[in-house]
Amino acid sequence: MVWVNTDSHIYHKEGSRYYGKTKQGKYVSEADAIKEGDRPAKKE
Repeated sequence: MVWVNTDSHIYHKEGSRYYGKTKQGKYVSEADAIKEGDRPAKKE
């Protein structure tokens, strides 16, 4: 599961400092995030 920031359409993997912590967001599978057009966060 990844955390997608629904404002910026950037997703964060578990262990990231932003995982589950942005104001707007949802948990989805990484495959679903990619299907929705979300992109991975840059290295943190």
